[in-house]
Amino acid sequence: MMLGSWMGTDFTNDDLVKESSLRKDFDSRIDRRSDAPAGWWVRLDVTPGIVGRWARIDILVGDDGLPIEERHFDRKGRLARVMAFDEVKLLGGRRLPVHLTLTPTDVEGQRTEMRYLDVQFDVPLSDDTFSLSRLERSR
Repeated sequence: MMLGSWMGTDFTNDDLVKESSLRKDFDSRIDRRSDAPAGWWVRLDVTPGIVGRWARIDILVGDDGLPIEERHFDRKGRLARVMAFDEVKLLGGRRLPVHLTLTPTDVEGQRTEMRYLDVQFDVPLSDDTFSLSRLERSR
């Protein structure tokens, strides 16, 4: 379910909530330097035994520590999609790329764009915000 399309877009539910963990589910290493744009390619290979959609993810991280591009490779090693990050702004007191473009490689001319308008971090929530009883009350 987490790997399913989010509201009919090219993004998955997991892209938005990051239930999978890049740190736990993948073995990472710095792959190579990029000069244009300036940064480092980080290669993540799925840890043996982890079930998921991606066998490998390559991430270009800028010298400022922000993501520039992600390339997702399927279990057969084929490039499946490319996610680009741009338009860095200050939101919620942090510098973030606010424009994301996700382009699947199997459908020519198709892409999904998403733009963050506002972000808040460290928002205080009561302990029962996501309790079963409160979720059932919302039905």
